[in-house]
Amino acid sequence: MNANGARTGTSMPRLTLLLLPLLGFAACGGDGGGSAPSAPAPPPPPPPPQPLSWSGIPVSETIKVREQKEISLSLSASVAATYSHSASHANVTIAGESPRAGIYRLQITGEEAGETTITVTAMADGYETATASFPLTVELRTLEWSVLPDGIEMEVGEEQTVRLELNSPVLPELEIETPGDLVAAAAECVVGACEMTVAGLAGGEAVITVTATADGYTEATGEIEVFVEDPFDPALWRELVFDAFDCPAAASSERCQSRWGERTVEDRITAILPVQPSFHILTRAVTRDGTWRFTSRQIDTIEEAIHDAVEQLTGTPFSGRITTGTRLKDEYGWVDVVPLGNAFWEDRPPCGAASVGATEGVILINTDRLDDCELLPVTMHEIGHTLGFYHALNLGDYLMSPLLTEIPAVFTETEQFHARLAWELGRGAAFTPDPRKTSATSFPTAEAFSMGPVLRLEDIPLEGMVQCPLH
Repeated sequence: MNANGARTGTSMPRLTLLLLPLLGFAACGGDGGGSAPSAPAPPPPPPPPQPLSWSGIPVSETIKVREQKEISLSLSASVAATYSHSASHANVTIAGESPRAGIYRLQITGEEAGETTITVTAMADGYETATASFPLTVELRTLEWSVLPDGIEMEVGEEQTVRLELNSPVLPELEIETPGDLVAAAAECVVGACEMTVAGLAGGEAVITVTATADGYTEATGEIEVFVEDPFDPALWRELVFDAFDCPAAASSERCQSRWGERTVEDRITAILPVQPSFHILTRAVTRDGTWRFTSRQIDTIEEAIHDAVEQLTGTPFSGRITTGTRLKDEYGWVDVVPLGNAFWEDRPPCGAASVGATEGVILINTDRLDDCELLPVTMHEIGHTLGFYHALNLGDYLMSPLLTEIPAVFTETEQFHARLAWELGRGAAFTPDPRKTSATSFPTAEAFSMGPVLRLEDIPLEGMVQCPLH
């Protein structure tokens, strides 16, 4: 055996042992030994969204109808976000703006009264969605009366206009409640105020309730106390206008018989003149019993009495004529004012006398008694007769009383009130218990109150005149 063969045989097992690991390595991880390639590593997961929340969310809010309110809300991070808002009811309008990152401002306007819920939402990249809500109440605005009269005092038949003012510049609808038949009221309104006219219908106390309403406001309710005084005196009306004092219902005297016959007060008619008369003043009167004169000062006083008495009793200024002379005028629509003395009367000479409502009227002034019968009130009293009024029973107070004692030369307000009612009612109106509640009239012939022709002073029919002692 040779030596080389022996070495060769000896070295082969060692090579085989060295190759086997290498062949095994190639079979497991080589590039073509038949195995699949390994998968790439997955990307890392994205970071979770950061929290985002609102701050400044109110617990609740209250606004008025037509009021605007701004609410500023903040996010927990100053990020550029997309905002949205909503309301659960349509009784508000909302506008929003973001002046800078993380801030959102709401402008809320109340439209109608009611409850609603406001919701706001913010969304930003990398952040959670932030949502919040709060309740909001829309209330009516308060409407109140800022100016109401404390009270109204008036008389029956009188009208007064009062101003009512509101605390807000709105055009209201006004409802007026008046009690019963005591007062009547009507009103016209402008922005913020109303003008109300109140009329007294009957005497007594009343309360007027005024209620103003306007869109978006509470009701404004107020009360006005009204005191209505009734100046009408049924007794004076019967005396002054229908002769109930001098000629009571029994009507037994000759004068009452000649004028009224058997008619009671309720059957009589007014003696009011158809129009204001003119006056003719005799400066001198000559009769078989004597001669009497008016001085120039007395004529001035009579003219003053004419103006005052006619205006006070008719309610309008005297519009007739005043003339002077020495002969009777004795014409339709004229009243002669005549100076006479004690001798003209047979018994108990009065201060004066006058025809009542005669269309050719006469006033007699006793110039012999002017020391105790003051000329101005006496003349005014007699003018009252010529206009169609009789004596009143209230002695010592009314100017139409038959007895005047230290009474001012002015008709009382009560006399003027009743006289003007009669003047408006007119001549020949049938008796009515209250002329304010009737308009019916029945005109008699002119002869009903005519004295007939007066051609001479001696022919003046004293029996047809009212005698006025006035002392």
